[in-house]
Amino acid sequence: MKGLLNGYLIDPVEQEVTWRSFSESKIRNVIGCDLLELVYLHDENRVIVLDEEGLLKNNQRYWKYGDMNNVLNNAFAGKGIILGFDFDKGEFIDICPDFPDKQTDSNIILECIENTYTEIEAKVSFIEDENYSEEPFFQFVPMENL
Repeated sequence: MKGLLNGYLIDPVEQEVTWRSFSESKIRNVIGCDLLELVYLHDENRVIVLDEEGLLKNNQRYWKYGDMNNVLNNAFAGKGIILGFDFDKGEFIDICPDFPDKQTDSNIILECIENTYTEIEAKVSFIEDENYSEEPFFQFVPMENL
């Protein structure tokens, strides 16, 4: 996708889910990191973009998305961005399914954003305990086991 990406910023410090437009080149700045990690949500045609080194940082705040069965940890560390993803093409797409073009009535566009927001907000939960932490670990998985 060229230009701006529409998605949702998850901020565990402010405990907010916010719809925003992102330029692909500025995602690192928004999250506040050097290395990005993608968690693929195949069943939703979405990815969660995270700080690859988030678990290594002190004084982190944590959040969960859905049942967390698709990841090794129990929670995500720091800010994250949920974006749409086309797995066939390997590229980011708009977060709203069937997002209408910009010539469409603004009420239809707002309804699409609100419906997607409601769906994502229901899956995000913030960990209130300021002493909560996840231990980072490394795991090597042979290709034949994938």
